[in-house]
Amino acid sequence: MQESEKSMTLKKQNENRFNHNELIINIIFYLAYSIELAILLIDKSVFINPIEGRLFQITFLLFLFVAASYRYTLAEWMILILWGSIGAISYFITERNEIIRFVIFLAACKQIQPKGLIKYTFYVILVGISSLIILSLLGIMGTISSTADFGRGIVETRYMLGIGHPNALHCMFWSIIVLFLYLYDNTLKWWIFGILYVSNFGMYSLTHSKAGVLITIFTITISIFYHYFKVIREHIIVSIFNILLTITCVVFSIFIAIPGTFLTPESTIDRMLTGRLWIARALGGTNKWELFSNPGCTEYFDMGYVRMFYWYGIIPTVLIIILLCILLQHLWKNQNYMELMIILSFVLYTTVEAHAVSVYLARNYVLLILGTSWSNIISMGKQESYLFYQIPVKFIKKLSNQSKRGT
Repeated sequence: MQESEKSMTLKKQNENRFNHNELIINIIFYLAYSIELAILLIDKSVFINPIEGRLFQITFLLFLFVAASYRYTLAEWMILILWGSIGAISYFITERNEIIRFVIFLAACKQIQPKGLIKYTFYVILVGISSLIILSLLGIMGTISSTADFGRGIVETRYMLGIGHPNALHCMFWSIIVLFLYLYDNTLKWWIFGILYVSNFGMYSLTHSKAGVLITIFTITISIFYHYFKVIREHIIVSIFNILLTITCVVFSIFIAIPGTFLTPESTIDRMLTGRLWIARALGGTNKWELFSNPGCTEYFDMGYVRMFYWYGIIPTVLIIILLCILLQHLWKNQNYMELMIILSFVLYTTVEAHAVSVYLARNYVLLILGTSWSNIISMGKQESYLFYQIPVKFIKKLSNQSKRGT
């Protein structure tokens, strides 16, 4: 009886110790992620962050600590080593550290609850952007509007409300809508969708951002589809559409980046998109693409997929697109429709804007979905898991056993 009580006491102590360690790891994760969100909000303001690079190094180390605290199966370790190697190669060839930073972030997300992470993101972004708008309206910090030729051949007044650029203001409005639709899908009524549509056109009257208003319309519409058409959304044709949309966006981006194709600055489609297609081709066309890019590819332009090929190279970008298609199929198969809404919105938006293709981790909500899903995607049932220092030990033991059998 005493041995049984002693065993139960030890078990309870171990559980308490585990819960305590898990709490510490979560605190460190959210500390690092909070810094990333702060970096993003500072970037959207007029304030110049003199220690941005140092903050990225701090968050990298914090996420690395969290990732190193988790156990992973052999399949998970193989995936992490593969993508970690791609990130390392990219860094040594191009001097860009985004891929390796994002890989470590994804590893650190393994045991984070997706809804809690997205809810935290939503409220921090909402409060942060609202604060910047209020500060600009009070005349404390930031510009309310600007009258200039924004590349459309006319002088116009567009509002940025302290966010830096009218397109950036509508982009942040869209990103808040995306998170709101994900979080409150189960409680939304038809009239709320109507209010969102009206709000979107109201924002357009301020920003005149064509890309912003169109992507927000798409996001709300796809959310309505997944919300109300519950039978159709389960049909395989929906999964096929998701993949085809992604491939179409990428193929279109590749086509417009090829020198010598039909595109000219006078093309109707390019004038509709304020010249961003021609600029993307001129600065980051296919003639400048390499397998892993190079340190000289530092130009900034819109057209997110073109920028991915230009910044990171053909191999990393193709692998990322394949991974994106796998994620889409996984989410559809598991009926995670609001997460699909987020991914598809970013897939379409990245065609004409490079909001998610940047050094700022917190811009890209696809990373939040992928980070909390990748382990389930490669899951092979219940398997033994290992800490990072246990993998070499297991490998050495396996070699030792093989050598003993050989003798």
